[in-house]
Order: sequence, then structure tokens, then C-alpha cells
Amino acid sequence: MNLSIAEIYEIFLQSGKVSTDTRHIIPGSIFFALKGERFDGNKFAKEALNKGSVLAVVDDASLNDEEGCCLVPDVLKTLQNLALHHRRKLNIPVIGITGTNGKTTTKELLAAVLAKKYNVWFTQGNFNNHIGVPLTLLSIPPGTQISVVEMGANHVGEIAGLCAIARPDHGLITNVGKAHLEGFGSFEGVKKGKGELYSFIKENGGEIFINVDNPHLMEMIGEYPWIGYGTGEGAVVKASDVSADPLLHFLLTTSRLRRNLFRPALRGCIISTMCLRLLLLPIILVLRRSWLLKPWKTMCHRTTGHNILIQARIRYFWMPTMPILRVCV
Repeated sequence: MNLSIAEIYEIFLQSGKVSTDTRHIIPGSIFFALKGERFDGNKFAKEALNKGSVLAVVDDASLNDEEGCCLVPDVLKTLQNLALHHRRKLNIPVIGITGTNGKTTTKELLAAVLAKKYNVWFTQGNFNNHIGVPLTLLSIPPGTQISVVEMGANHVGEIAGLCAIARPDHGLITNVGKAHLEGFGSFEGVKKGKGELYSFIKENGGEIFINVDNPHLMEMIGEYPWIGYGTGEGAVVKASDVSADPLLHFLLTTSRLRRNLFRPALRGCIISTMCLRLLLLPIILVLRRSWLLKPWKTMCHRTTGHNILIQARIRYFWMPTMPILRVCV
């Protein structure tokens, strides 16, 4: 059987589930017979159907006449196209996050903060590659108001490909460093590869959040308007009087020049960048979209695998003011 993406999508909507592993088949799901160097999902298509999948998407021509099998030229490409089709149907903002370090921590903490008010869906675990990003998008449940999508890469061109699927409205690169040089070829290759997120945002008129203290990122963004955090000039959320004696201590300043003391019980000045990043995105997204919060909210979240407990008491006024957060290990 041959079906178009639109026809496959109608079947997908019946359960909203996809599967790629016959060991974890979800009844009513669509099974995608992905292939790798050491496996061929086409060999398990019949098993997937027997276990409850309503459709098996395959690219082995010998399965064309099998009941329940949909023959396509490339299973992976079909999965990505289905995810893109679904993304276009979603009327929600998507935040794309990439970088050499700190992607997962930023994603987890940002989602935890936003989830106190909104229905948030975010990348689970490290599903941040050419397979994981489509699966993340296809797993977004009904009622989701905002999504945070982590994107990883080790070659030039990969972030561009992921952006074409996830189509982020907002973008943040945590940093660029000398990692995966075997794939990127050089540090300039890393900057080019990670900078593909900036390129997509620029081409589509989205918003970029940036650490103004990182000269590489500032060089990469060029003349495009940005929303910054850090200690330097132009930061919307700014840290001053930063010290670690031994616990981190700094003052926060917003673009409206209201200042609040911030005393997270963490060691090391480098944590201040993560704190500012965590504070900037929710404030901008909330205020830019006129999403109203109740006067007081208390939140508590422990990030999986990082053992960081965040407790906060946040107050929002009609004018942009900074919340005071207490971060405890």
C-alpha cells in the first residue's frame, strides 16, 4: 500500500503514537521500520503489526503487498516529514536549544519553570538527533502550550536539518566549544554548525536569546536583533557584583532597572550564567505573549540526574520585574 504524508497523518491522529522498537509497541501506534548499520526494522514489521500497531511504514519492496504495510522510499525521511507536518499543525511556540555544553540542563530547568504555569512538552532524555527530534515533536500531547526542543549535532548541516523539522520560533545557543571536532573538522566548523540555529531564526523572523559575555556567540549573531543576558552591555537580565566566597552571590538588574538580590547556594561563578539564562527566557516569553500569572507562585523541581533542587517564590507585576529565586543543592 502507498499512502501520502497527509493520509499517514490521519492515521496517526487516531492514537497520536508512533513506535520504532517492537519491544515497546504501543497499541494503535504507527510503526516506523528504521534501519541502521546493524539492524533493519523492515524485518520486524509483521511483528509490530501482530503486537498492535495499526500501520507499519517500510521501505522494503518485498513487503508492499503485506496487509498493514505502507511502502515508502525512505522510512526515516517519512518519519521526519510526518513530524514536520505535525509541527505545522501545532499553533504553539517552540524554543530551540543547542550548544556544546549545557543543552540538557538548560532544557530541563527552563521546562520546569514554564511548567508551573503552562502545559509544556520538552525533549525527553537526550532525544536530540535526526531521529529523536521527530519523535519529540510527534509525542507532543494535545493541550500543550509551549515546547522546548533540544538539538544536538556533530557535523555541519545537522542543526539546519533539525531546525527545518522543529521550526523553532525562539533560539538559544548555550556556548560553542572544541567538541566533536572529528565531525565538525575545526572550531570554526563547530561555530558554523551550531550557528545554523541562528540562521534559521533570522530567516524566519524569530527571537534569539544570547549570552552577551560570550564573544563567539556575539560574533556569530551579526547584526540581527537579540535579547541578551549576562554581565555586559545590552543584557536584558544582567548580573553585577558577581562573587563566589565560596557561594555564588550577585545582583540582578532588568531592562527596567529594578534590582533584586540573588543568593543561590551554589559554588562557582560559572553557575551565574545558567541562572541568568533560566530567568531570562520565561520572563521574555511570558511578557511578550501577555500571558498573565497569578500574583504569587511557588515552585519546586528536582532535575533528573543533576540533583539540583530549585525552590522559588516569584512575583510578577504589570511591569517587567525580576523574580527572586533561591537555588539550593
